[in-house]
Amino acid sequence: MTLGPQFSDIHKYVEPVQLPLFMTGSEIIKSVTNSTDVVFPDAEGFDKMWKTKTEESKRGYKRGHGSGTYDSLKEHGWNPNKNLGGIPFDNKTHVTLRHLVRQNPDTGEYFTDIVMSDAHHRVAAAAELEREGKTVYIPVDHQNPGGRYTSPSTGWR
Repeated sequence: MTLGPQFSDIHKYVEPVQLPLFMTGSEIIKSVTNSTDVVFPDAEGFDKMWKTKTEESKRGYKRGHGSGTYDSLKEHGWNPNKNLGGIPFDNKTHVTLRHLVRQNPDTGEYFTDIVMSDAHHRVAAAAELEREGKTVYIPVDHQNPGGRYTSPSTGWR
């Protein structure tokens, strides 16, 4: 598996790789380089997305997608079996980070994109709680689907 620069400090290339099985919300946010929820995959687009997800997660229960997540994580920690106002955590016990090999069309250089497609509100709420002094560890499933990936949003392959 090719690792992105986000994980370069956790292993030596001559040793087997064990990616982190648990990460905090802020660690996940720093690792993600692409997302299905960000319109413009640049620093400003990501900052805006995470800010919006944090605000939505702080809304009271049943006030829209992602609402109640912050309060649930604050009260229960990472517990996918707890409901958010009657809405389950998608029956998922982890956050999936897909490691996708892509090629920069300008330079031809290959790199690994760390793509997140779900659990944005939970990760944003966990990062907010961390800023407030409560650490929430999130189980992470790293996937390497193999092959190359073309992102329709960026046109990179």
